Amino acid sequence: MSKANKVPQLLISGTYLLFASFGSLAPALAQEAAGGGPIDIVADEQEFAEDHVLAKGKVRVTQGDTIIDGPIAKLFRDESGAASKAVFTGSPRLVQGKSKINAARLTFEIKTSRILAEGNAHSEVYTDDDSAVSDKPAGGPGSDKIITDSQMQEYERESGRFEAHGNVRVVTGDIKVNSKHMKIVYGTNRKPEAAIFTGDAVAVQNKNVTQADSITYFLTTQRLQATGHVRSRVIEEKEKSDAGESGDTRKAAAENGEKFVSFGGSSGSTEQPILIYSDAQDYNKQTNRMDAVGNVRIYYEDSVGKGPRVAMLKDSEGRPERLIFTGRSQVTQPGRKWIGDKITLMVADRKVLAEGNTKAVIVQNKPKEEGPGKATPAKSRPAGGRTQLAEDGKNPL
Repeated sequence: MSKANKVPQLLISGTYLLFASFGSLAPALAQEAAGGGPIDIVADEQEFAEDHVLAKGKVRVTQGDTIIDGPIAKLFRDESGAASKAVFTGSPRLVQGKSKINAARLTFEIKTSRILAEGNAHSEVYTDDDSAVSDKPAGGPGSDKIITDSQMQEYERESGRFEAHGNVRVVTGDIKVNSKHMKIVYGTNRKPEAAIFTGDAVAVQNKNVTQADSITYFLTTQRLQATGHVRSRVIEEKEKSDAGESGDTRKAAAENGEKFVSFGGSSGSTEQPILIYSDAQDYNKQTNRMDAVGNVRIYYEDSVGKGPRVAMLKDSEGRPERLIFTGRSQVTQPGRKWIGDKITLMVADRKVLAEGNTKAVIVQNKPKEEGPGKATPAKSRPAGGRTQLAEDGKNPL
């Protein structure tokens, strides 16, 4: 064909009609793209070329339960003449079942139903795509919706694959997570089971914050596991307090070269943070327990604890109740130090119980090695450190 044909307001349906202008394609007459059947195209204008169709103006492409709307679409065929992929530009929108995706550019691979969203990609994926649309808010507990914003996203429903790349921001239930990369792991029933975040991952849940190299969040049980340079800030609410965050706790954060989410604490605040540093941490919402493993350091008001393993037990309302150090550990408070195989620190009154080969040391002044160092001015910190995040866990202050 030497000259492109323009067909205004034309509905083309089925693989045969889609490529009818390409010439005789008898072998393709009975073909249907895998996973969705025939393709319907509606557009104000369509131009036919040798190996593709260019659709413009209010374009809608439908295949099975997949519907894509956009101003411009280019549809390609493979060597056999069958529809292979469709590329949409101009901020198109895709709906597949209950899931939704929009981006500056969408590529839909017809045979595999793979979707590639590029440029300000936004998606809403449900953990139970077979049920009716839920009325639960995305930010509420028990939500079955995963909202993802990133630079690029890949979604393939048939094989159970979803990945997001570049400045990833995810909201599901009452948790918000930022990272460089995110991957959803699907179960044998093809339903999402867990989200794995890697690269400077930051999770914000209510007023608690966890930062790590990698964070895994289990969607059904709401369990969170963090590994690699893990730093957590857990808020303990007290009934009475004359001050907000204690000086020792603020110094502890500075000593470790990190800044956590600012909660706007001020004089008279009843919120006291517990800072936890370790190699790995596991937060289990069902058991109200957090386990930290590997070079664990705890900072709470004027108490500093160190040991190989710590368990934080919470009450029925999810408030921290006590910290249990196991393995040779130590807890230091002004003028006192306890060493033992097992040490329990009560959060409410900071009482200490040491057990197993115990040793108690009474000192006149707090040892320098126990106290957190001087705060490092933000401007002099080395490049590559984490930035302080706003309360929504999205934008740096």
